[in-house]
Amino acid sequence: MCQILKTPEDRERLLGRIPIYTKLQSITCQPAISVGVLHLGQNVLMHHHGRKDVDSEDAPDENTMYPIASVTKQLVAASMAALVAERKATWDTRIATILPSFSNAWDSLVGHRATIRDILSHRTGLTSLDQLVQGLDNELTVDKDEVVAFANALPARIGFRTGWQYCNLLYSLAGHIIEKLSGESWDLFLQREILDPLHMERTTASHDVYQIDDNIAKPYAILLDGTAVELPTPSLDSTHINGAAGGVRSTVSDLLRWSHALMTVAREYIDISLHKPKRCSELFHAAAIIDPTAKGEMNYGLGLVRQTTPAALGVMSPNRMFSAPVLGNNSLSHQVFSHHGNFNGASCSFYLLPESCSAIVVLSNAMGLSDATDWIAQDIIQTLFEFESIDIIKEARSCVTQFQAWYKLKIQDPLETGRLRTSTNRSVSDYVGTYCLKGYEKFTLHFRPHEKNTEKMVLIVNDRPNQRHVLSHYHFDVWEFAPASYDEYLKRGYGTYESYVEFLISFHRHIDGTIRALTWCLDGMDVVFTKCD
Repeated sequence: MCQILKTPEDRERLLGRIPIYTKLQSITCQPAISVGVLHLGQNVLMHHHGRKDVDSEDAPDENTMYPIASVTKQLVAASMAALVAERKATWDTRIATILPSFSNAWDSLVGHRATIRDILSHRTGLTSLDQLVQGLDNELTVDKDEVVAFANALPARIGFRTGWQYCNLLYSLAGHIIEKLSGESWDLFLQREILDPLHMERTTASHDVYQIDDNIAKPYAILLDGTAVELPTPSLDSTHINGAAGGVRSTVSDLLRWSHALMTVAREYIDISLHKPKRCSELFHAAAIIDPTAKGEMNYGLGLVRQTTPAALGVMSPNRMFSAPVLGNNSLSHQVFSHHGNFNGASCSFYLLPESCSAIVVLSNAMGLSDATDWIAQDIIQTLFEFESIDIIKEARSCVTQFQAWYKLKIQDPLETGRLRTSTNRSVSDYVGTYCLKGYEKFTLHFRPHEKNTEKMVLIVNDRPNQRHVLSHYHFDVWEFAPASYDEYLKRGYGTYESYVEFLISFHRHIDGTIRALTWCLDGMDVVFTKCD
């Protein structure tokens, strides 16, 4: 059982670190930061800094609502646990027995054998094609009721149950399963089973809060010079596809309440004063190995990353691309459960250390030039557990420098190296038309001539007029559409594009010289579209 003790020394140590947290926020340029910490089951820190609305300069507080993005996943997994407790399914119930139309076109084993546990632990091998689904300016390109059909077209990047392959769309599928088994929308089920019993009154998957609530953080993109640009409110919610993967909004206060309840399950003791989520112990069990070579354990449960220190934490943080310091060297080992959530206009870090009844929640309304939410969380962990000190400020500054250089180094320079300016630029009319996704013909790419420049084309993704890309000839039958600047990449929300090849579309000619198909390399897979007009 957690020790129910006052922890004034811990609180004082954390209060002494607040200038570090403020400095980290200044380095990453994130407008608002909200921090909450439990230790030994007690609230030892609430800290809020910055502006939830840059124009009004309103400060956040413990009840300020932020999108929590992929931290949503553990709430969806907990909802599924409630259905398992009600004997409406088991963790090993096959998806096809609930959704008979589920039958992946790339890997028949997934369709025949994938279970609830498989999709919640990311071990189906399917990649989620976020570049197609999560469009520019926080718009989604696929309707919620198309989730099964679109999941059937997801390419298999690795073999079924041979490794860990993160897939947002399969959590959307999990939301659909909850609706089938419960007879109500997944968010209403979540509300009834988890949020209401825990009095998480400011947690919701409704987009309406942006119109009716005055204590919600506005979303921002951070440009290279640190300027905050307000973004459209994210459309991820209970009524849209991928809502169950990342559509919940919450507060530090509510997430600490959730953390406390979840830790009662992890430690397997009963606190009669607190609602205990049903059958949630399965969330903590290792179901897939993320990295077998990692120092310490690095596994995935159901909506939670599971590690043992010493370890490079922040597995799901965007900082991971640039920096992965190891915490806990030459110290007692601690088991750490975590998840991070990030999309354009939101960033959050969530950590549990159940052995000491500790939880860290850090929320922000931008992704920043680096992720301050995770740097702050990791500093809190090393402070509370008196680890060998990592210079977090130095790590964050290095990460910002690498982040600022990334677009030129990884996108613009490789594109220019491969460009053949002397290659034949065939007529734009060869390529125009509509192309359908192999395995799900309803999803389309429409190419038409540019309105003003006869040497360019315009791509409209799945009939969404706002999902418009301008293509220039690259070489032979390959065209490219990379944003002209890093700031445009950041502002429009191209963050799911992580390789220069994802900005290239390769058209394929039939023996008669006509274009019949194209491939678009996404997540390392050549995704095929065939001409359908």
